[in-house]
Amino acid sequence: MLKKTIAISLVLGLVSTPAFAQDDELPDASIDVELAFVSNYLFRGSDLFANRAVQKGESLGSHTGAWAFQPSVTFNTPVSGLYFNIWGSFAMQGRTDQDVDRVLQTSPGGADLTSAGSVPLASAYTSGLPTSLNAAVEAQRAGATAGLPGYYAEANGLERLDEIDLTIGYAAETTVGTMGFGYVAYTLVNDRYPGNSGFDEIFFSYALPQLPELGLTVYTVVDGLDYTDNQTPSHAAGAAGVAADVARSTPQKSSQYIDLTYSSGFEVAENISLDYSFGAGYGRQERVQALRDLHAGITLNAYGFFVGYNVVQRQDWRFFDTDAIGTDDGNIPAWVVGRSTSTDGLVGDPGQTTGPINTTFNSNIATLAAATSGVSDYGAASGGAATYTPRQKLPRTLWYVTVGYGFSI
Repeated sequence: MLKKTIAISLVLGLVSTPAFAQDDELPDASIDVELAFVSNYLFRGSDLFANRAVQKGESLGSHTGAWAFQPSVTFNTPVSGLYFNIWGSFAMQGRTDQDVDRVLQTSPGGADLTSAGSVPLASAYTSGLPTSLNAAVEAQRAGATAGLPGYYAEANGLERLDEIDLTIGYAAETTVGTMGFGYVAYTLVNDRYPGNSGFDEIFFSYALPQLPELGLTVYTVVDGLDYTDNQTPSHAAGAAGVAADVARSTPQKSSQYIDLTYSSGFEVAENISLDYSFGAGYGRQERVQALRDLHAGITLNAYGFFVGYNVVQRQDWRFFDTDAIGTDDGNIPAWVVGRSTSTDGLVGDPGQTTGPINTTFNSNIATLAAATSGVSDYGAASGGAATYTPRQKLPRTLWYVTVGYGFSI
C-alpha cells in the first residue's frame, strides 16, 4: 500500500508540474535551416572537386566539378548574438574511386606492369611483360605487401571530401560598428578513409556603423591540416600522379585569409527579394602573401526557395598551382627542360595524361626528347629519366549555381 501511495503521489506531482512551470517563460531561441544544392564546391578560389575532371579524363575548366548537397543548420541561442552552426558538404557525383589509368598494377596508382610490353621504343618490350607479371605474382606469394596484378581504382573519389564544419560565434551591433568572432572546425568525416583530417580556424569580423553592408573578416588557421593522401586534386601526369601532388591551395598552419565583401539586397515584391555580393580575398601562407581571389554572387529568393549564380576569379597562381614553391629552375625557362613552376599556372592536363593511350603516347615523346633535346636532365628533378607532361593553363574564372530551400523554426 505504501508503494502504491507513493506512486499515486508521484503521478499527481508530475501532472501538476506543467501548470506550475507556466509561470516561468522559457527564453526565446530560433533555428535556421538551409538545404542547398551546388553545381561545384569552391573554397576561396580552390576547385575542391577538380578530381571529377580527372575521373572523366577531361581538361580542367571553369565548371568541371560535381553537384553537391550542402545543408546548414544554425541554432540562435537565447543569448542575443550567440549562435552555433552545423554545415555539411556531400558530393552527389563521382563519389567512388575510379580507375583512370586502366593498366595492370599491384596497387592504386602503381607502376604499369605492362609498360615494357606496350612501348614500342623500349628495347626490351618483347620480354618485359612476362617478367614484370611473374615478378609481381612471386612477390605476392612470398608475402610482400604489394597486391596481385590487377586493375586498381586510384584515390580520386569525391566521397573522400565528405565534410562537416562546426562553428560557434558571436556577433553584435555596437556604437562603433558591428563586431563578431568565432571558431570553426573543418572536418572530413568519411570513416572509410582514416587518413582524412581537417583544420581549425578562428575569425574576427567588423563592419563600420556608417556602412554595415561592407564587412571585413579575418580567418587564421590555428591547427594543422593533412589532406595529402585523400583529398588534394592532382594534375600530375600518369597513374601515379593522380594522388601524388600536394596542392598549394591547401591551408597550412598559421595561414590567414582576409575577406572584404559588400553584401546587400532589396525586395522585389512581397516574399520575393534579390541579394547580391562582391568582394576580394587576400591570402597568406608559406612563401605566399598576395591577393588570392575576387568573388561575386547574386541570389533570387522567393517564398523560402532560392537560386543563385556565383563566380570566382583566381589571382595569384601560387595558391592554386600544384608545383612546389621554391623549386624553380633559376634562369632556365622551365618548359625547356619539361618542367613547370608555381607561378605559371600550368598543370598536367587530365585530358592528355590519363588512360593507356595517353600514357603510351607521352612515354614515346619522352623517349624521343631524351635522345634529341641535348639536355641531360630533361623533365627530371635532378638529372634522371626523361618525362613529358602535357600541360594546360588553370582556368582563371570559376563559377557555380546554387538552388535550395530555407526556413526557420
